[in-house]
Formats: sequence, structure tokens, C-alpha cells
Amino acid sequence: MAGALGCAPLSDKFGRRPTLFALSIPLAIGTLVSACATAAPSIIIGRFIAGLGIGAASVLAPSLLAEISPTKSRGAVSLLTRLAYV
Repeated sequence: MAGALGCAPLSDKFGRRPTLFALSIPLAIGTLVSACATAAPSIIIGRFIAGLGIGAASVLAPSLLAEISPTKSRGAVSLLTRLAYV
């Protein structure tokens, strides 16, 4: 939830596409921390960091796809994006 709420000001200031690209950084760091973990606390920290990126990306990706998709297929693209999260 923190990632989803925190990404709105960033996407307004820098745009959705650059913000979505920047979200790959916490996703990669969180994945690496979790993969290299030797104890439970480091797994939890890695999952928390990756969760921030995932939460933000799950908000930004559908809106970016709705903006860049052609008008005729915008509804189908939005529907398929939402269904992919389920």
C-alpha cells in the first residue's frame, strides 16, 4: 500500500514511464536481498523492498497502458491488464 500511495506524486512530477522504469530498482534490490538471504529477517526486508516496487507498479502499469493504447483497443487492454492481476 505504501508503494502504491507513494508513486502518485512521483508519476505526476516525472511521468508514468520514467517512474515505472525507476521502479525496477527496488524490485531488483528486493529480489537480490531475498535471494542472498541467510536468515529470516533479511528475507523479510527483501520482500518488503520488493513489495514497495510491486505495489507501485501495479498502480502505474494499468494507467500507462491505458494512456498509450489506441482508442479502439483501450478497453480491451485495460480489461486484460486488470485480469492479469487476478
